[in-house]
Amino acid sequence: MKYIYIIITITLLFSCKENKVKNKTIDSLKKQYHLTGNKLNINPDKLNSTGKLILFEKESCIIKENNRGEYMLEKIYYEKDSLEYLAPIGNGPNEYLQVRLIGKVDEQSYDIIDIKTNKIIRYNLADSIIKSIKLEKFTLDAVSTPKGFIATGCFEDVDKDEYSRFSIFNASGKYVKSFGKFPDDGNSSPNSNKLLAYQGRYTYNSFSNRLAYISRAGIIFEIYQLNDDNPMLLKYYHELFPSYSNNNKGNKIQSKHSKDQVFGYTDICSTDKYIYALYSGKKLHEYKKEGIEAAESSKVIHVFDWNGEKICSYNTDIELLNITVSSDNKKLIATAWKDNYVLYSFNLPDF
Repeated sequence: MKYIYIIITITLLFSCKENKVKNKTIDSLKKQYHLTGNKLNINPDKLNSTGKLILFEKESCIIKENNRGEYMLEKIYYEKDSLEYLAPIGNGPNEYLQVRLIGKVDEQSYDIIDIKTNKIIRYNLADSIIKSIKLEKFTLDAVSTPKGFIATGCFEDVDKDEYSRFSIFNASGKYVKSFGKFPDDGNSSPNSNKLLAYQGRYTYNSFSNRLAYISRAGIIFEIYQLNDDNPMLLKYYHELFPSYSNNNKGNKIQSKHSKDQVFGYTDICSTDKYIYALYSGKKLHEYKKEGIEAAESSKVIHVFDWNGEKICSYNTDIELLNITVSSDNKKLIATAWKDNYVLYSFNLPDF
């Protein structure tokens, strides 16, 4: 078996050139709303980091990725000032090496992926494991669906001309098919570099069977219709492509940000009706002193429907890092940095 080693210094390696696309851009949204945050009842000293959020609103509970310390997940009951640490780091039973939250299954359970072991584990809110499977191919990230999982970062066959960046797996972890070609960005670097350059975040709508994708580098938003026979790109906005170069050394794929890299959409969440995308638009070098989190944080959220139409934008009174939203589109909860990591809630207007 051929092994490929990947070193991700931060995320990407870019040249200073910015590649712009003349069509399919995100115009300024006519409807804009100002949101004022309310600090939630959780002691900031208990929060170790920012990270992806999954909201269980009936339980007033959030499962959050934790990027620092000895545990990789946090379970927060924000009305009780209660926080529990989950997913300890290690090689033993029920220990993990690199965990990512990949989806809310129902009102009592969620999925995680350990990308070092390629295993997906389903937990309930009582912290019991419901099931564990191993994906047939190595991936960098995934999202849960009723029929299985959609993953990205599959390096197997990455150098083939027909390579696609998204892979579908069934509920048993067996590979089904791939879809989603890389954008025609004019860059001749190999697919392995493109795969890292176009890393982002994803959210899935089981009602319409659609996947929304954002790229952290550049300004890219896409929606796919996941038909069984032929998944297709339904709508896209390619306002700014990432600018990247081949820095592979032997069998190592190495990536890092350049100082001029623009952060586009840095987080995404959704309901059956709407998609909420946190938009930065900042350049990394402008926040050298403050750090990468300051460059990724934002007061701007763009709202789309699941046809990809732009609905409105929200402007918050504090810079946000990660967001999640209630199923009725009435409340948004976010992490922010204000001397410490803090949780805020925002009441959302009707539109």
